[in-house]
Amino acid sequence: MPSKISEKATHAFALVSLVYSVLLGLSLGTKKGWRLFTYHPLLLTVATSIFVIAAMYKKIGGLQYTRLHGNLSFLGLCLVLGGVSAIYYNKEWNAHSSHFESNHALLGGSVLSIMCILLLNGLIAIHPDWGKLKTNKTIRLAHKMTGRFILVSMCFAIWQGAKKVAPGFYETDVAVGVPAAFWAFLLFWA
Repeated sequence: MPSKISEKATHAFALVSLVYSVLLGLSLGTKKGWRLFTYHPLLLTVATSIFVIAAMYKKIGGLQYTRLHGNLSFLGLCLVLGGVSAIYYNKEWNAHSSHFESNHALLGGSVLSIMCILLLNGLIAIHPDWGKLKTNKTIRLAHKMTGRFILVSMCFAIWQGAKKVAPGFYETDVAVGVPAAFWAFLLFWA
């Protein structure tokens, strides 16, 4: 089935999405100045944007965009690991509360675990060059739907974190919710 999204539109979306996610991450992370914590929302909002971009490029189809999808997903996972490391060390060095106590942290840890499994599935099972199950429609559908679940969960985790950092209506419900709704529309219906 041909994609409804053109390459040019996807390139433009990627650029706008990246710029917005960097600005949002900086806005949320620098409420109390630049510090180690800043990297947590910055890297995780950019990672979420990269995962959405990876999914959009996969929708175009073709081998080059499938490979780009995998490479962007790996980059996104690296950013997520960087963002999780930032908050971990921020808590350790500043003697904050223990880890994984809030719903935000528990959701983030769960999403990270599922994300690693999904990346291994893509790398080993359905890789376009050597994946033994690359033509298995059930595995590919499970990969696609799990990826969508992860993206929705990441958006919800960002919203939860934004509520803690900036409890105002604009920065949480509008600044996080509107792009998340737009991303969901593109992923599920475009």
